[in-house]
Amino acid sequence: MVELVASRIEKLPAPTQEVLKLAACVGDKFALDVLSLVSEKSANTTATELYSALQAGLILPLSDAYRTPLVFDRAESINLKLDTSRVSYKFLLDRVQQAAYSLIPEDQKQFTHLKIGQLLLNNTPPDKLEENIFDIVNQLNVGIDTISQQSEKTQLAQLNLTAGPKAKAASAYEAAVRYLRVAMELLPADCWQSQYDLTLAIYESTAEAEYLNINYADSKKLVDIVLQKANKLDTSTKQMIQ
Repeated sequence: MVELVASRIEKLPAPTQEVLKLAACVGDKFALDVLSLVSEKSANTTATELYSALQAGLILPLSDAYRTPLVFDRAESINLKLDTSRVSYKFLLDRVQQAAYSLIPEDQKQFTHLKIGQLLLNNTPPDKLEENIFDIVNQLNVGIDTISQQSEKTQLAQLNLTAGPKAKAASAYEAAVRYLRVAMELLPADCWQSQYDLTLAIYESTAEAEYLNINYADSKKLVDIVLQKANKLDTSTKQMIQ
């Protein structure tokens, strides 16, 4: 089924194929403003490229707002201050998304996700970062193996440290553990010396998330490491130890 749908996608214009691949990386639903950002094209161009997929019935608009960027050109959209964030689509079926994703060469998938994550991060205002943290981190984490610079790994560790507590606050304890474990893996070997505050925060948060996720043994291991390495303990860790 996936191969059959992929063959249908390959009959579409090349620009439509490329934008569908990016949409598949974003998710089963995607907003025009996000897709135009990650494709590095205007909303009007992106909407036009998607239109062939709409006609083929591979994607569906979530509202009639999709018509707006097709009617106005880029200059008119800017002058009229059209809100392209209201323009959203979804893949007809999960298999369609899978088919579009399958057209990305295997050796490019991680890099593609990393690039999407970086574009989202660089275009998100600091005061909106936590609001959009999952969208950003989920993309960057897929491309984690393509990151070689420790400074970039440290930045991603900090982002996962933001995502973990937010997931924990939503009672998504398994997800919180996943984000925080990724953060831990990104720390340098000498993290307790070179990145003390960040390391302490990650270990404390992970210990708490493991505890809430009923992984008591793993939580205790982390608490023992904190007791051994830390110069100071925050209140939550003290309460957990007690």
